Amino acid sequence: MQILTKIDKLKKNIVLAVGTFDGLHLGHMKVITTAVEIARQRGCKAGVLTFANHPLQYLNPSLQPKQLLDRESKHALLAAAGVDVLAEISFDKSFADLSADDFLNLMKDKQIVVGEDFRFGKDKQGSTKDFKDAVICPLVKVDDEIVSSSRIRHAISDGNLSLAEKLLGRPYTLAGTVQHGDERGRQLGFPTANLDIQQYELPPLGVYAGKVRTENKEYAGMVNLGNNPTFKMFQPRLEVHILDFQGDLYGKRIEVALLKYIRKQGAFAGAEQLQAQLQKDKEEILLAIK
Repeated sequence: MQILTKIDKLKKNIVLAVGTFDGLHLGHMKVITTAVEIARQRGCKAGVLTFANHPLQYLNPSLQPKQLLDRESKHALLAAAGVDVLAEISFDKSFADLSADDFLNLMKDKQIVVGEDFRFGKDKQGSTKDFKDAVICPLVKVDDEIVSSSRIRHAISDGNLSLAEKLLGRPYTLAGTVQHGDERGRQLGFPTANLDIQQYELPPLGVYAGKVRTENKEYAGMVNLGNNPTFKMFQPRLEVHILDFQGDLYGKRIEVALLKYIRKQGAFAGAEQLQAQLQKDKEEILLAIK
């Protein structure tokens, strides 16, 4: 998949899905797969025009939502969907100041595919009725409600991972580079890989059953999401003990899919009590993900 950072680098003969696509949920993917299908029928390239940053990061940083998907995962999902060209541009002053007519001019000679709620141009002046021949995809519904990134964020923050998975079309996944921790888990017999997850929308703190993917292999995982009150550590983080894994992951990328809530976090009298609970968690997680 070719990645561009400027709109003017897009060629004319292309079918282009356009949108913020911040979570690549079922609604987003309907727009994108429609563009891919049309492109294949026409024998031309399928493209996506989206942003490297969420528009609210520029327009109103205090309202910028938490991340649902990291960039590398987004690229992989788009490539797997058959996208040939990704134009991933910065939402900045120059783009925010574009009038609706300016944007339409940029899109001329391209077949555009958008969702029916698509708005564009300065202050969202433009709508789908302003396109002459765009393909307009109906909004996707699940359980009689429209699929949206805000709905997914609410589901995640409420701890409803099963609903989030239905809306996304895949398990909610946190990804990043493994960092050094305090190695306390290793001392307890449960070594963990640690991720910085401050940028993500997070479910309630606690222990989760998960799947961990690294270097094209998948493993069961015991995921602790939160702080560590037993050892007086209160900065939220993700620690995952990867079952049946041997090796060094420091500095490597992993993806952690959250599948099922197991229990809330809590303080224990000491290391032995915590170790006993971790063994119980392991047994429950193995049953949960079979």
